[in-house]
Amino acid sequence: MKVNEDQAHPFVASRRRVLQACAVVVGAGLLAAHGSRVASAAISTAADDPATGAGADGAPGPSGAPKIGTLAVPAGGTSYNGWPVGTPASAIGVQNFVVPGTNVTLPIKAGDVATVLLYVAQRFNAEVETLEGWQCWGYAYRANVNNPSVWSNHASGTAIDLNAVKHPNGARATFTAAQTAAVRRILTFCGKVVYWGQDYTGTVDGMHFEIDVPPGDPSLGLLAARIRAGGEMPPLGCLDSVTAQPNSKVRLNGWAFDPDDPAAPLWVAVYMDGQGVGWFATTVSRPDVNNVFGIRGIHGYSILVEAPPGDHMLDVYAINAAGGPDNPHIGRMNVRVGLPAGCLDRAVASGDTVTLQGWAFDTDQPNTSIQVAVYRNGEGVGWFPTGGGRPDVNSVFDITGRHGFSISVQSPPGAQRFDLYAINVGPPTDNVYFGSGSVTVG
Repeated sequence: MKVNEDQAHPFVASRRRVLQACAVVVGAGLLAAHGSRVASAAISTAADDPATGAGADGAPGPSGAPKIGTLAVPAGGTSYNGWPVGTPASAIGVQNFVVPGTNVTLPIKAGDVATVLLYVAQRFNAEVETLEGWQCWGYAYRANVNNPSVWSNHASGTAIDLNAVKHPNGARATFTAAQTAAVRRILTFCGKVVYWGQDYTGTVDGMHFEIDVPPGDPSLGLLAARIRAGGEMPPLGCLDSVTAQPNSKVRLNGWAFDPDDPAAPLWVAVYMDGQGVGWFATTVSRPDVNNVFGIRGIHGYSILVEAPPGDHMLDVYAINAAGGPDNPHIGRMNVRVGLPAGCLDRAVASGDTVTLQGWAFDTDQPNTSIQVAVYRNGEGVGWFPTGGGRPDVNSVFDITGRHGFSISVQSPPGAQRFDLYAINVGPPTDNVYFGSGSVTVG
């Protein structure tokens, strides 16, 4: 619940919404970091309670420039939800839009903001009560009515007031139980993107609906795309990692959900080398995903499948909750199973000594050091253990252990070629060749 900032907070503090780790696809981009909720740089900020957040705008203020009390809020600042304010309205992309199904015109910031707020107004008119045009407002270049130390969200074109005379700022119980339930259904569809002034814990503001995420938040684009698609969208998801496991197995980690039923778990289909392996449910909690998209539920997966030794290509598809034909491909990765892997980083001659440096590990026992066989000009020199720390390798392959090597070999003068093989320690398969280096000794 939010405290009505008009009543409770003299200043607005920034809030950062945390994103994670996978490139989340929204249009062409993937799960990315959020921006902060910020006030104008000219406004002093104080610590805000993240459990309560920002507050309401209230009814329209007097015409003309905003009255900011003892603080000066210059043009070019932001409203308390982080969106740029400005005048004239066109300077920040505000346009006049007619609410579908009505003759009510609202000035709103064009793009995803307009798509979402017009959707709210349209459903309010159809499901809550008929909109009265003379009681409905959008953009207004002014300060927050009850707290003039901050810009109103109306000043950025990211808030609307619906039937304001019927539901005035500060008035409680202006909606019937059925009307309140209808508004709740609209808000459930909108997730965290839209906030209702009736939910402020201080001065309530039942007329007021505002965008509750900052510019660049992917949940806004996701909701707008869902609205434009008529309420139906294909699932979203990501294959975060594919790693070889002991005993010729592969683990796939990632997430998936269907925007049409975002609280429900989803099935993902796994294919190996183009052949179907099976369907698997999302059973792992992913609070980072829920945070980014403003949803709830269990949307992560961690799937273990068997694979014969060798190199494999893994594909994952998210299965449409509505049973439609659009089961999008959400990831492809390659993995080597049951075979060692390695790399010769460098071969350097100094006097009569050649130093070979690199790394190697066995995917069947990825946390165990292994042996590296060295051949010089086709003749075996010996086996040498890995034992050096290589945190870069561990990080890339999501393993532990000591997998680096630095091998010194005495060599006669002249051109010398060294070939290296990783010795298999799992189920018996090949000892894998992984690198060659040529040097001139002496």
